[in-house]
Amino acid sequence: MHHERARRAAVHAALGDPVRLAIVDDLVRSDRTPSELAERFDLASNLLAHHLGVLERVGLVDRIVSSGDRRRRRAHDH
Repeated sequence: MHHERARRAAVHAALGDPVRLAIVDDLVRSDRTPSELAERFDLASNLLAHHLGVLERVGLVDRIVSSGDRRRRRAHDH
């Protein structure tokens, strides 16, 4: 029970940042590449990487390798 409560608190903390909440809302509609997200939210790549890392650690976002060229990564909601 304590573990589940701690996990839920971490998810709520991650979504407490307006940019991360907006990223998750956007990814519910469509997968995006990091460059698409950076452009949509006017973020430097290092700041976007930080936000995606936080969301990935709490299980809200996955970063997957493109099946087309295997070099591009896409983010999607979990």
